Amino acid sequence: MTTNRDEVPYFGAGVIVEGTYSQTFEGRNSKFISAGHLCYKEETPYFGFRAENQKLLSVCVSSNPSYIVYRYGKHENVELEYPGGKTADSWGSFEYYRYLRGGGAMNAGLDLNSLSFVNGGYKYELHDDYDAVENQYYRSIRVIDLKTNQETVIKALDSGAVGGLTRLQGSRVKQAAS
Repeated sequence: MTTNRDEVPYFGAGVIVEGTYSQTFEGRNSKFISAGHLCYKEETPYFGFRAENQKLLSVCVSSNPSYIVYRYGKHENVELEYPGGKTADSWGSFEYYRYLRGGGAMNAGLDLNSLSFVNGGYKYELHDDYDAVENQYYRSIRVIDLKTNQETVIKALDSGAVGGLTRLQGSRVKQAAS
């Protein structure tokens, strides 16, 4: 069963991010470097978007790059940060998948990219897909309750996406067979 919700409950046992903010951003205090994502100044935004529910989804990689992290929420309230520790082990917490059928619209070309992880009884699948026939990107996150198989799909707004999941191809993230 798939549902679309404006408000998504907090899923899993991630880290609630709190603390003192040091940079100024849009007239309020913030530790983030941009209105369009939830990456800190020492991180590079690899992928992200503003969802239809006005929350942000970001995949950030440290500048060296020693760790990768997923964040979901708003600047003033990050609801989920995964994994909890910013260590080299974080790369093994995710799985990247890509399917590419080239040839453009004449061959019904597709470029399907996903990044997934499991946390607290839920599977999270971030999607960054392109359909050449429609000449359209489709970005979303699908949250699956592993006990009930109930799905919640949170779609991206059409504008304002940051980066792309293809940046993870060949990275230290586990690469799924296509």
